[in-house]
Amino acid sequence: MNEYQREELIRDVEKVPRRRSKLLNELKISRTTYYRWRRAYDESGVEGVIRGKPVAKRIWNKLLAGEEERIVEIAKLHPELSPRLLAIKITDQEDFSVSEAAVYRVLKDHNLIAPAVTGDACCQVMEAQDQKA
Repeated sequence: MNEYQREELIRDVEKVPRRRSKLLNELKISRTTYYRWRRAYDESGVEGVIRGKPVAKRIWNKLLAGEEERIVEIAKLHPELSPRLLAIKITDQEDFSVSEAAVYRVLKDHNLIAPAVTGDACCQVMEAQDQKA
């Protein structure tokens, strides 16, 4: 059923004030669905009853911008702490909780964690240190 058919249905059902439930049962449309369409139509007109993908208001475990800023501030105040200890400190002392992985990701995004030395680069660093000694 497209949005214009829904609009027409809402208007038709409104014309029958006392037998709405019976009419909706005959059309095989639940009352909940009808009233959801009607509320959306009342709020936004035809655009309100267009079927679209549901949009989450907020991802439940995504850090807010203020929380990310606070992680960076605390990390700058305590550069000696690892992401794990920062996560513990933040969870204990701030008004939000955060995982070690989230702290690590935020610090990495703000270039507060040095990239890991791996493979050939590791060998080159070790050889350079041996030559200095």
